[in-house]
Amino acid sequence: MENENATAVPAASAVENAAPIKNVFWTEKIPRLNIITFILVAVMLLADTIIMHDRTVQLSSYFSSISSDIRNFLIFIVLESFVFRKKFTTSESRFDGKIYGLIVLRNVYYMVLMSPLAPLFAYLFFFSLFVSWIPFVVYIVLIWMRFKELKKVA
Repeated sequence: MENENATAVPAASAVENAAPIKNVFWTEKIPRLNIITFILVAVMLLADTIIMHDRTVQLSSYFSSISSDIRNFLIFIVLESFVFRKKFTTSESRFDGKIYGLIVLRNVYYMVLMSPLAPLFAYLFFFSLFVSWIPFVVYIVLIWMRFKELKKVA
């Protein structure tokens, strides 16, 4: 009769042996997306260099005009691959999907920006400041909220 009224309590060893959380956004999806985008951007820059080499345009002026964009893109990749990945690998958040969506949007923006056909797209992206700064601000706010949520759990 005692066993019928007793509630099942999991053994402490079963709780301790539970597998840690593995966040697929920060361990697989975001690094893979950044690597693929970086390779595509590098290929586009190489194609752009070949196109520019055939013309009489100075390559140094071309590279100086896009160097800040390349630097900003690489800063994002380094932050997401080494800093944020290390912090967010063992936890999950409702913000991860939104952050991933903004990273996709940002990477598409950089691919268009580095495209050999970028001057043709310039007319389509006349609102470039709106396209690049609003998602950037939302991205920063979501990362901040993600860190804040991480501190609540710890």
